[in-house]
Amino acid sequence: AYSYLNKGDYPNALKYAERVLDIDVENSKAYIIHLMAESKIQKESDLQYIKTPLNQFSNFNKALQFSDEDEKITSAITTNITNLQVYRVDTSSAMNSKYVSDETNKDAKNLEQLKVKSPTLIKITGETITEYYESNEIINNLK
Repeated sequence: AYSYLNKGDYPNALKYAERVLDIDVENSKAYIIHLMAESKIQKESDLQYIKTPLNQFSNFNKALQFSDEDEKITSAITTNITNLQVYRVDTSSAMNSKYVSDETNKDAKNLEQLKVKSPTLIKITGETITEYYESNEIINNLK
């Protein structure tokens, strides 16, 4: 399933994740792969960019339910459960394709208005964009 996911072959990733779950209904990784394939993302860390809180997805909840005490779901994923205050617009990620444009809209007040042409870091308060940093050079200097 991971192999198909890494290739961007989401239908086959779903199919094989379901096969794993048919054999082992408590396989937490298969639930995560299933969620990633449904969301059409290849990297687990990109789950943080899903607009819907992850705890609203049954596959995510099952992954948490069946995860071992020693197994940790990455902090990038669990960050999504709380209200995300800082958002990095990675222009190379398919998850952010609706925000990528030839021109940047620095006057955007919310995500619906957001358009960027290079990697961008924004701070969101409530549902309003309150800070805006564009380009890798500026973002790296903020760290």
